Amino acid sequence: MTKSSFESDYILILYILHRLIHDFKYIKDQKHPSSRSESRLRRHIQIAPNLVAALLLLAGVARPAPAVETTARVQAGVAAGYDANPLRVSGGSEGGGFTELRLDLALGVDLGDRTGLFVDLDGRQRRHVTDLSDADFLTARARAGFNWTPWRSGRRHLSLAGGGSYGLQRLTFIDRATGAVYEIVEDPSATPPVIRSIPDRLDVDRAGAFLNLRARLSRRVRVFLDTALERNDYAEDYDGSNVLESLDHDRLTLTPGVRLILHSRARLTLSVTGTMADYDERLARDLAGDPAPGVLNEYRYITHRASLDLLPGRSWETSFGVNTVDREDPYAGYYNYGGTALFAFVKNSFTPRTTWQLFASYRELDYENATVSSAPDSEFRSSDAMRFVGRVEHSLTDSLLFFAEGGYQNSDSNDPDYTYERDWAMAGFRYRR
Repeated sequence: MTKSSFESDYILILYILHRLIHDFKYIKDQKHPSSRSESRLRRHIQIAPNLVAALLLLAGVARPAPAVETTARVQAGVAAGYDANPLRVSGGSEGGGFTELRLDLALGVDLGDRTGLFVDLDGRQRRHVTDLSDADFLTARARAGFNWTPWRSGRRHLSLAGGGSYGLQRLTFIDRATGAVYEIVEDPSATPPVIRSIPDRLDVDRAGAFLNLRARLSRRVRVFLDTALERNDYAEDYDGSNVLESLDHDRLTLTPGVRLILHSRARLTLSVTGTMADYDERLARDLAGDPAPGVLNEYRYITHRASLDLLPGRSWETSFGVNTVDREDPYAGYYNYGGTALFAFVKNSFTPRTTWQLFASYRELDYENATVSSAPDSEFRSSDAMRFVGRVEHSLTDSLLFFAEGGYQNSDSNDPDYTYERDWAMAGFRYRR
């Protein structure tokens, strides 16, 4: 590293530290934000770019500039298939064909044996035949950040990865009872009643920051801590509605865990995830399910997960696990629920170029206070669901793969609108490099 570049890096660090001090001072001075939507979590996200830049420079400025190595990974897929109930309508609906595109890009830049940068992008789009276009959807996510290993001693090490992310979801809000675009009654007293369609209710943009830690403590023990701050801005708030409330909210997620290498062919992973969701404008509900004036909605989630990965033979991979989740609605507990999910995965190779895999899951969910309807004798909401997926893959070349997949899904609920069945089949190609 030359003297001029060394000094310029320190000057840049001083500037970034100055910006960080300014950002923290801003947060301190904004204890009472001017608008309800300007939440504390959003203001914390604002300091993330400066904090990441400072960590990157501090990680690399004190050592000579290393040779830069770049790695890239590309996966792109195209498929066509048939879905018997793409709208997931209770009682079934008309089935139809669809096409699907997938893209997965990753770029890594190694700045030495301890520091690196990365950018990754993944997206998925499914389009159905014209009569079922309301079942179309698009999801995408982009991340950019850094990797840093501040400590290493033999096989033990501590590594960090942090950065920012942006994602989006686009789909049509469907009434499960009819299969049509969801509608609400704005003014039941009018003649005729004022009805409004809300097709974009679930379209959302997500932006945030993340910081993940990994530590190898011994040959058999690894620990991790994943953190994420995320802002969820819904594309359409329907501000003119007398009935709807904005779904915009901030979300903080913390996931500590441990991975135990039980054997060369057995690995156990245990984790706990805590999530806090705070809404900008949506009101909390009392025990009767009615809005509580002046009290904003918030949720607290605790999820426990245990998974066991086994390699029973040279060509076999298996995974089994359980998740439990509890959601707390702090105001009155109206939306409290608890749930349990089980899952299993098996993969085997017919030949070096051909594999098959099976996935199965079962989930049950029970609400403590929320009822199916407003009737006095209405039951508390409960549901269970199961899903099975089978898949075969064959490598045509080192870069091109053919796959075929079939699946079945069943949802059973005491709310008729959320009881449905669907099955699907699809086949396509995936390019990887």
